[in-house]
Amino acid sequence: MKKRILIFSIAYFPQVGGAEVAVKEITRRIKEVDFDLITTRLDNQSAQEERIDHIRVYRVGWKNVFWLNKKLFPLLAYLKACRLYKKRKYQVIWSIMAAYAGLAGLFFKLSHPKIPFLLTLQEGDPISYIRRKVRLIYPLWQKIFKKADYIQAISSYLGNWAKEEGAKCPIVIIPNGVDLLRFTQVYSQEELDKLRRKLGLQADKKIIITTSRLVPKNGLEDLVRAVHLLKKEFSNLRLLILGEGPLGQSLKNLTKELDLEKEVLFLGQIPHQELPLYLKIADIFVRPSLSEGLGNSFLEAMAAGLPVVGTPVGGIPDFLEDRETGLFCQVKNPSNLAQAIKELLINESLRKKIISQGQKLVQEKYDWEKIAVQMREIFFRLINRSFSLIIATGIYPPDIGGPATYSQKIAQEFRKRKIEVSVITYGTNRKEGKPDARLSGDGFPVIRVSRTYPLPFRYILYFWRLFCLGRKADVIYAQCPVCSGLPALLVSKLLRKRFVLKIVGDYAWESWRRELGNKNQSLVIKNFKKAENGIRYPISDISLEGFQQQKFNFKTELLKWIERKVAQSAEKIIVPSFYLKNIVQTWGVREEKIKVIYNAVEKFPQINLTKEQAQKKIKIKGNLLLSVGRLVSWKGFGLLIEIMPDLLQENPSFRLIIIGEGPERTKLELKIKKLNLEKKVYLVGRVDHSQLPLYFKASDLFVLNTGYEGLPHIILEAIQSGLPVITTKIGGNPEVIKDGFNGILVDYNNSPQIKEAILRLWKDKPLQEKFIRNSLKVLEKFSLERMIEETLESLF
Repeated sequence: MKKRILIFSIAYFPQVGGAEVAVKEITRRIKEVDFDLITTRLDNQSAQEERIDHIRVYRVGWKNVFWLNKKLFPLLAYLKACRLYKKRKYQVIWSIMAAYAGLAGLFFKLSHPKIPFLLTLQEGDPISYIRRKVRLIYPLWQKIFKKADYIQAISSYLGNWAKEEGAKCPIVIIPNGVDLLRFTQVYSQEELDKLRRKLGLQADKKIIITTSRLVPKNGLEDLVRAVHLLKKEFSNLRLLILGEGPLGQSLKNLTKELDLEKEVLFLGQIPHQELPLYLKIADIFVRPSLSEGLGNSFLEAMAAGLPVVGTPVGGIPDFLEDRETGLFCQVKNPSNLAQAIKELLINESLRKKIISQGQKLVQEKYDWEKIAVQMREIFFRLINRSFSLIIATGIYPPDIGGPATYSQKIAQEFRKRKIEVSVITYGTNRKEGKPDARLSGDGFPVIRVSRTYPLPFRYILYFWRLFCLGRKADVIYAQCPVCSGLPALLVSKLLRKRFVLKIVGDYAWESWRRELGNKNQSLVIKNFKKAENGIRYPISDISLEGFQQQKFNFKTELLKWIERKVAQSAEKIIVPSFYLKNIVQTWGVREEKIKVIYNAVEKFPQINLTKEQAQKKIKIKGNLLLSVGRLVSWKGFGLLIEIMPDLLQENPSFRLIIIGEGPERTKLELKIKKLNLEKKVYLVGRVDHSQLPLYFKASDLFVLNTGYEGLPHIILEAIQSGLPVITTKIGGNPEVIKDGFNGILVDYNNSPQIKEAILRLWKDKPLQEKFIRNSLKVLEKFSLERMIEETLESLF
């Protein structure tokens, strides 16, 4: 069954403006949605209900009182929408502009809070003017922005305005577009000459054209005065004014007063489909706007191959770059406007450049086909937001770890986007087996199952609580294939719910390494590929890739079977790196089911200290080498300690700081003592995440000698803090660090390579600066907004 969206718009065809064209062009390209539209009755000829192309249009109001229909539109449209909703059951409401249509959308949203509300901003009037108009209802006016679930603005100017009005929802800039097929069509010389003859224009005339409503904001009086200033120098100049409006008569009077009746032609309202032909006979498009939401007429002129002149107001700077895609003139300055027009008339090279750059920009950014694709994504994101989501995780704050931080962050961000979210996790004691009000301050419940229960009962209780939550949910999003994934899979099967899985590592491999990492022995492994029954491998030689090919004891094989079965059963799998995508594919999961979404790195607070001051704070001085991670065997901290004596021979000021806790701590302490490095190597233990920037600030280099890494979040934090990085060519590391571009990659546990890299980078300050500079470019693909939006797409 098709989805249904209800549109509120103060006007619609046959009344034509930029907003009306946008609605038509977008909706006709989205075939899988039924669109209904409520608009105002503005004449006696239009039907109260009709189908225009693919949209069912309803007009509200009475005959002969059109001014009253417009004033009462928010109320009349709301009442009509409520009656329609009983039959049509819309999934989204969409208001075109904030004023009348926005109020209608707000009234409907207040009485139907679960229906997502999309607000499109196309306003062209000055913001100060709009605020004066709504001053008596300003608190109600602001609610339009605060209650919207999503705002689409056609320019950055309008997007910023939405924030100023208090919008908290996502705001996306999607401009209006141009029908490229129509405005780039080629006309024969005969057709062009025919129109010129019709308008009484000889071939030698230079033609300025403007297409706009005749209202004060479009600055047409300044344009007429500019033509008057150019008249003496360019006797063959003509101005075509296409459009109608309340200033029509006063502009004609001004033209008469300035003796421009031959130079200025008022052509009235031209059908939109005929507009390209008029643009093709012109030489320059001009609109000296006093305010502008975007300026679609500029884009149409640029597509038709005209150079444009405009003012740097509103949304115009989004597409007009001075002397690149057009010329800027000053607001309310006819003399300056005349100078800009003159330059385009006499400077042929500039004219050709502007035409070429303008056409290229429109084709790349303002094609209705591309814009419709972006709008379709918004529609379906909102359609699916009526869904509720359960995040099933093994750890959650105050637990420390990547999955805990990630689960809390996406829950908070989803809640900001008005998605119904619940979290289920494990707690440290039995009191935490109930919803924890302290952790529900973000507006969603956090259910905890105590870890103190024996393993089978813990899993059963987790399953039962998830089952109870899941009855009202649409999607279950598990953060691990075993501890939360297995119960989530069972619940999704029983309740027929959608099941999405996030995989940040191989649970079976990590469990196996934790269990055996402290044992200094080899493992007996059954290797089927070599058909041998007793091959012995040192633990340190078995990589994550190698682990996939071998057989182990019963417990490890059971965990491998569970995680593979859960992964194969998930509707979709999210991984934070292409490396992990390749690993999960070896589990028998189809490639098209796996989506790579990089985890986000949040900006650290600025540390207003020098390096010396930061070192004084942490009480460690020297050339500091920093490494951070859980103290487990595959993180390679032991080798960093072992190479310190050699490094100290080159530079006695080197100090190694290792932040983290884990089962390897005792071994590392013994190694430090054995090598007499007590005052050279510092195991500082667990450090609160908020204190990490202080250690980054105090350090010279960041070194991570890891044998396994899904996606190195700590490296992202290091490069964000301005630290040059040395790490291994392992796992997801090469997706963050490009060797020689923004860091150095070495082989895992290769002491000569790691020593050489540390000494080289420490000595080469320009190389450090290069790595820091290039790292800022890499960070762009790890933004929070990008992660959340891509995750939303995958879940819904």
